[in-house]
Amino acid sequence: MPSAANRGSYSAWGRRSALVTEPTWADIRGMGNWLRHAYDRIDAKTIWNTVTFRLPSLKADLERLLKS
Repeated sequence: MPSAANRGSYSAWGRRSALVTEPTWADIRGMGNWLRHAYDRIDAKTIWNTVTFRLPSLKADLERLLKS
């Protein structure tokens, strides 16, 4: 049986789709895969745009998730 902390994280993870609106989890995984596996083709403009325009909404969504 999972510990209380793990049960809480499973519960929070299950609610993630409803609480995290942009970028989507598929986008996040895709960016991670791209950074790990296609690092020879990393485009600085894409990274800049992600950090500048998409990360703030992700941060707000994750803060809301942690409070719920």
